[in-house]
Amino acid sequence: MILIRQFYPIFLLFLSWLSVVAVRNTFFLEFEPISADAKFYLFLFFVVAVFGYLLGSVGVLFPGKNEGGAYGARSVNVKANWLIFFTLISIFFALVKFYYSVGFSGFSLNMIAEYRMLRARDGDDTKGGSIFGVISTITSAFIVVVYIYGIYFKRYLSRRKAAAIKLVFFFGLAISFLGGGRFSAAISVLFVFLFSLCHYVCLRKGGMVSGQLSRTAPKWGRKIVYVIPLLVLFSYMFVARFTVDGRGDELVLSYLNSGLPGVAVPDDVWLYLSDSSFLLFPYFILAMFFYYIGHSFYQFDILLQYGIPESAPYALAYQLYPFALFFNKLGSEIIPIESILNELPNAGTYFSLAGAFYLDFGYWGAFIAVFLVFFAGALSWGWMLRRGGFLSLYFSSMFMVLLIFSPIVGVIGTAIYPSLIAVSLFLWVFVPARSR
Repeated sequence: MILIRQFYPIFLLFLSWLSVVAVRNTFFLEFEPISADAKFYLFLFFVVAVFGYLLGSVGVLFPGKNEGGAYGARSVNVKANWLIFFTLISIFFALVKFYYSVGFSGFSLNMIAEYRMLRARDGDDTKGGSIFGVISTITSAFIVVVYIYGIYFKRYLSRRKAAAIKLVFFFGLAISFLGGGRFSAAISVLFVFLFSLCHYVCLRKGGMVSGQLSRTAPKWGRKIVYVIPLLVLFSYMFVARFTVDGRGDELVLSYLNSGLPGVAVPDDVWLYLSDSSFLLFPYFILAMFFYYIGHSFYQFDILLQYGIPESAPYALAYQLYPFALFFNKLGSEIIPIESILNELPNAGTYFSLAGAFYLDFGYWGAFIAVFLVFFAGALSWGWMLRRGGFLSLYFSSMFMVLLIFSPIVGVIGTAIYPSLIAVSLFLWVFVPARSR
């Protein structure tokens, strides 16, 4: 059973990439075809990722030692107190960032949409902003960490502590969303879902760690419910983002006609929408979701044909730009993200994990990078299946998020992912010791 479960991520990788290919070939939208060079590069990138994972999976053939012993309830609750404390600090920085960027007076979702649109149109906008904004970005993952801590150590937590964890999570998630971080909120929910799913996989009957964790599998299916209100809000924000000028149907039709690079609305669909305004906004919402999923290959093609930018490879200054911003605030001279974006022919678009690694490591270096990442991901997943443990579930969930988004965007430098990396460096401090 362990050997079969070791290859779950590979199945998910195939599903993720096939989904993007399917979206690009739908009748719903017409995507611009990509060059043979881009197809070959993306195919080779995918093959190297699979090879890295398969090679890393060799370790699962060797016997593992289960982590034994229960946790002390007092130790778990003390660690939970510290996690809640740091989560509240991160929420404070998020509120400060929200205040300086948006403010609290006249608050509305339309105002948030308009603010994001103005920032998108401002070529002089500075990423990260103040030191508060940078710290907020780097610490934003605490809301996720405290919640998955509550999932994993549920049976040791007091009811009051479990309720406090849920409260700070949902409050932090709301602040993240309202501050313009739709993608951050989505990845937060996805990460929680994947962590719960990994936990469930470990607990299934016949698993080597069965009985070492909580006897009751977490109700991970409930996490799907979190997606429903997010989808509703995302849909509203999609519409509000492009109708803030008050032109309604006219602006949406204009945007569908010329605002989606590499994508066109089929002629028959266009004619139907022109006469059926009541279907315009539902189509627009679906079209935008499809566009975000399917346009990365086209944008990667543009990047590949353009060639390596002058200052590239950026050695992770592109994907881990929040860290570069932080150290630059302290006096370092790492190339800032604004300079990187100015060198790109298609800044502000998604061009898959292949494109992100291409910029940070070069043409051939991208293959080495993806091999190492998937090799490490296989080891992490195998370690989780064989030994369990909070940290192994955390790193496996990180890997699964990267894997799912790999054909769409290099998620390493997106949303809360840089913060997940930052928090992982000292996460072991918050893991209570097992009793012997």
